[in-house]
Amino acid sequence: MSFQVAIEEIRKVLANSATIQDLNKDDNNKAALKVCKEVLDLSIADLQLSFDKLGGYEMSKIGDYILNLRVWLSGGVTPNVVVAKDGSGKYDTITKALAEVPPKSPNRFIIHIKAGTYKEQVLLPKEMTNVMLIGDGPTKTIITNDLNCIRDHPLKTFGTATVGVDGDGFMARDIGFENTAGPPGHQAVAFRETCDMVIMFNCHFNGYQDTLYAHKQKQFYRDCLISGTVDFIFGDAASIFQNCLIIARKPGENQNNMITAHGRKFPYTHSAIVLQNCTISGAPDYLPVKDKSKTYLGRPWKALARTIIMQSNIDDIITPEGL
Repeated sequence: MSFQVAIEEIRKVLANSATIQDLNKDDNNKAALKVCKEVLDLSIADLQLSFDKLGGYEMSKIGDYILNLRVWLSGGVTPNVVVAKDGSGKYDTITKALAEVPPKSPNRFIIHIKAGTYKEQVLLPKEMTNVMLIGDGPTKTIITNDLNCIRDHPLKTFGTATVGVDGDGFMARDIGFENTAGPPGHQAVAFRETCDMVIMFNCHFNGYQDTLYAHKQKQFYRDCLISGTVDFIFGDAASIFQNCLIIARKPGENQNNMITAHGRKFPYTHSAIVLQNCTISGAPDYLPVKDKSKTYLGRPWKALARTIIMQSNIDDIITPEGL
């Protein structure tokens, strides 16, 4: 009760703030404040969930959790709804199918997306929990868009994502996520998550700057491909990339590539980017320019950034001197 009262008081102060009202008169500031409000709402929901979980997690059920994961990886699942561009499914867009997801459901809701290229922005709000997207292969089922911070100004990085997930327990397999804005678009996200307990299996994430926004909480990526140029794996999540292929692409003129940009700001947070048993290489269009446009393993986006690369193969595209 005291938590809810405190939150309501904060909302009242923000709503009545003269400073914020003045900032809202400028389109650029208004867009930035919109992102801040979205992130604040998500953080409040995370705090509430943490309180709720204090007494709800049972170690005696750990076997059930592991069994559920094994079932998912086996592929033996039945979809709740099918999406197909050719009309053979119930819907022809992913966004239409998401309307069937029951809010805050503890049960897995599975959407099968048949082969095809789906140009749309797919957003899963906080109440869409435990959603699973299954494609027909990461080069056959592709979700694409080209939203970016240059052409779509005052849109911020957070809002450029082709697919943005805020609901906990999200899973995806055999899907390609891409943002085709290219280097001129600067920040242009292919996939963003702002939620907990994310699992991605055999997915491709293709973009240029800011391809994969691992914003926060816990995420696991296995047998995936991630390509990009500047900061193309970034955020403040506790994210593990296992058996993944990391591909540096040709950047814009006078640009260098940064593979990772971790955003840890506080010493008490347990976030990090971990690459384990991965391969880091260059795209065919990048190799001829690798001596001119350098590629670095990463940079500290925030002061306490933490990135671990272990048991991985690194091709000779990386500048050995570092930044």
